[in-house]
Amino acid sequence: PYNPYFYWGFLSQRELLEIQQTAWLTQQVRQQATVQAGVAAARWHLTHPDTDQRWQADGQPHRFRWEDQDLSLSIRSEQARIDLNLAPRSLLQGLLQQILPMQPTEQLADALLDWRDADQLTRQGGTESARHAPDTPNNRPFFSVAELAHVTGFDTDSVAALTPFLTVHARRARIDPRSAELPVIAALPGLLPGQAEQFVQHREHALASGRRVDFSLLSPARNWIDRQTHPAVLSVRVQLPSVTDRPYQAEVIIPASQQRRAAD
Repeated sequence: PYNPYFYWGFLSQRELLEIQQTAWLTQQVRQQATVQAGVAAARWHLTHPDTDQRWQADGQPHRFRWEDQDLSLSIRSEQARIDLNLAPRSLLQGLLQQILPMQPTEQLADALLDWRDADQLTRQGGTESARHAPDTPNNRPFFSVAELAHVTGFDTDSVAALTPFLTVHARRARIDPRSAELPVIAALPGLLPGQAEQFVQHREHALASGRRVDFSLLSPARNWIDRQTHPAVLSVRVQLPSVTDRPYQAEVIIPASQQRRAAD
């Protein structure tokens, strides 16, 4: 009987490599097409004519099938992350303590603030251009979260750990607790140990059952949260199966202009 694997022994090393590269590229193209389909579905459901069918930017997973792929979609406001350019020091340092507890978080916060501010004054643990080479503070807002890797004290690993919880797109100093992940909630100043976990657990149960979220659980941090939704920028997280043990995951930013276009 025909066995396609029998003929692998007659292929040269170069031919085998070309086959593997083609298979990899085919998989990448298919995954990208699937992600685009998921984002298109999210745009449509965000503006669905039937309000009962309309998706909310609350981080809840939505199952969606496209061709033979099962996707998991979730939508969040970018305000569910901490804005790298506008967040106050206490909020930034709170996140650093959550994600990098073994690092000198006070010095990291000083270096971050020295990078983004417009002056040449050096904070106690920070650095300005006269003391910093070759990556001197630009004294301007961050263009991307990845730029944090150029700040004194931050390396590739620390930036990768912080990236899911930071943004430059929120353009607000406060966070939206409706879909913020646990490390962001736990970074809020004023919360006692365990209060962040209690709120997130309550929120997930409330959203799953269609009940209202009780934000009074975050009252000690009320000065740092925004209960008004400002979905100027949304992020869509698409997760789909992969040939490896880890699922393929991509995240796409949707500006307000594209949200309006989807509704037209």
